[in-house]
Amino acid sequence: MNFEAKIIKTKKWRTSLYGVISLTLFGISLVVIYILAPKDILARDYLSEWFGQHRKQFVILTLLFNLNGIVLMVLENHFNYKTIGNVQMNEEGIKITESSDLRTFNINEIAAIRLYYYGYKSYWKSWGKGNQNFITIVDKHDKECVFEFLLNSHVHKKNMIEQLLSYQKQDVKIRLDYLNPPNAYPNDIDFTELKLQERWHNN
Repeated sequence: MNFEAKIIKTKKWRTSLYGVISLTLFGISLVVIYILAPKDILARDYLSEWFGQHRKQFVILTLLFNLNGIVLMVLENHFNYKTIGNVQMNEEGIKITESSDLRTFNINEIAAIRLYYYGYKSYWKSWGKGNQNFITIVDKHDKECVFEFLLNSHVHKKNMIEQLLSYQKQDVKIRLDYLNPPNAYPNDIDFTELKLQERWHNN
């Protein structure tokens, strides 16, 4: 059994200065466009009262804020990570490649593997987005190596679980935690084969 995945780094657009400003302006623009702008909804034309002859220019500016918010959501969904390396897992151990740096962990050097699981599905369909999954490798000297990786599909996820199951049969402890609430994946039974240790955040 072999498992291979991209090592990535998530770009948190929403928590950046650009993201905070964009989402704030997007929220304001929604109020202006869908509540204040239409005369037939409210008895008074507030925009004309407040901005007078500049009402039209203000609405156009608000539409641009609205468009910028939409652009931010597209960036968050499709370009929210960059690839920085690759991880390969097989029966012999784990190889991690980042730039020109290669780290190898033989199976007899690994004491435990911690999986911090977010998901693999589309941002619009479920909690998971495919990234923000983390693996921590703990060696026999309690030294840790952490990396974030990308899960592409359910098949890719099952392949990872089979690889972890193989490690578990070789006396490597497997620990699991969810980045999301416990009920985020109510029908997720893929991990039931693994004899999971205590949850990560309880350690």
